[in-house]
Amino acid sequence: FPSHDIASKLSYQELNEDFPDDARIVIPFFSEDGERIEMMQGRSLNPKSKMRYISIKSDPNVDKIFGKNEIDPTETVYCVEGPFDSLFIENCLATCDSNLTRADADVFVYDNEPRNPQIVKLIEKTIEMGKFVVIWPVSPMKKLDINDMIVGGITQKEIMQLIKENTFSGAK
Repeated sequence: FPSHDIASKLSYQELNEDFPDDARIVIPFFSEDGERIEMMQGRSLNPKSKMRYISIKSDPNVDKIFGKNEIDPTETVYCVEGPFDSLFIENCLATCDSNLTRADADVFVYDNEPRNPQIVKLIEKTIEMGKFVVIWPVSPMKKLDINDMIVGGITQKEIMQLIKENTFSGAK
């Protein structure tokens, strides 16, 4: 992750002295026009890290939504939880958490966690809002997110096909 000095240049607020200095993958979040970095997120490479993700915003009003600068609003817009997952989906945003409906999208693709009560409740709420959601079929690979599916050998084309075949709205 960028050093404390670099992160403090982007951050609208002062960083505390506990700011970690471990190795991280840096994910830039660009403005819709792609002209400036509004936020950076650092994902720790250390599986034992106390802080898996760190987010640094340039302004308190910045939306924590990844991919805004890459979206074509004339095409179907998908929304997933993680930035890495979004890289494998056509025209996709990521909210960096399971609160997908705060993004302006057409289809909401939650992680494949059919036994997670919080995810099930969010899917139900999204359906009640009249939105389109993906209901994943039972996965023999037991993969929870799109990135895991890719690592497990499912191609990007196969994932898009699964998403399109399993997108529902209403009481279907």
